Amino acid sequence: MCVDKIKTFEIVLFVVLAFLITGEYVIGAFEIVLYFFLIDFITIVIAADNARPARKFKSRDITSLANDLIKVSVLKSFTEDHYNQ
Repeated sequence: MCVDKIKTFEIVLFVVLAFLITGEYVIGAFEIVLYFFLIDFITIVIAADNARPARKFKSRDITSLANDLIKVSVLKSFTEDHYNQ
C-alpha cells in the first residue's frame, strides 16, 4: 500500500517538475493511466506469487532479443510522430 503511494508521488513530482522546467506536458493523461494500471498489475502479481524458488538459477541469453528491441525502437522513433497529431 505504501509503495503505491510513493510511486504515485514520484509520477506526480516528475510530471510537475518537467512541466515547470519545459513549459510543456512531457506525458499525457492516457500514459499516466496506463502506468497506474501497470503498477497495480505488478503489485497484484507479486502479492499472488506463491512459487517456490528454484534450487539452481536459470540464466537465459536475451542478447538477440535486446538487439531486436533496440532496432525496432530506433526505427519506430524515426517513423512516428507521437506529439504532433
